[in-house]
Amino acid sequence: MMRFVYWVIVTAFIAGLVHVGLVLVRPRAEMAGRIEVAAASKGMNALVVATGEAERVLGYRAGDAAYAFCPFDLSGGKLVFDALMPSTLWTLTIYSARGQSVYSVNSRQAGVDNFQISVRKAPDLLTQLTADPEAGTINDGWQVETSENKGLIVVWAEVPEDYQRASIEKDLARSSCALASK
Repeated sequence: MMRFVYWVIVTAFIAGLVHVGLVLVRPRAEMAGRIEVAAASKGMNALVVATGEAERVLGYRAGDAAYAFCPFDLSGGKLVFDALMPSTLWTLTIYSARGQSVYSVNSRQAGVDNFQISVRKAPDLLTQLTADPEAGTINDGWQVETSENKGLIVVWAEVPEDYQRASIEKDLARSSCALASK
């Protein structure tokens, strides 16, 4: 009987380790794959409007929506996303390389369809304590800080009718995503 209990405990321990490993590793690996696929056509820090194969590979179903992606790498500086959104419902979400949502805004929260978001690497604790508090302020647009260099911006826009898809994708393509010039 002791042998049976021993193996049940060992099996439960191993199952727990496998579960924790998957919970910690899978989201990061999946997001890294999505960032790589999104960057394949135009590279990092560039906006890609998803059509056809890109939608299938990235795992987003087109259906009644259009998507745009901006895989980013902040190692070269601050990223500026100039959004010129369609007049339908839309959502913009910024994900970290771990797959965590860093920032999200939708058409109702924003109140506007044209805006600018700056994404930059969050300073470490020592820099925060010793830096000038006015140094990081901006006067227009929104500023988002993330703890990781890489991530993915995902824009979802509703397509109410199929005949509007091309127009909405064209509207999404007017947005831009690039590193800020110094």
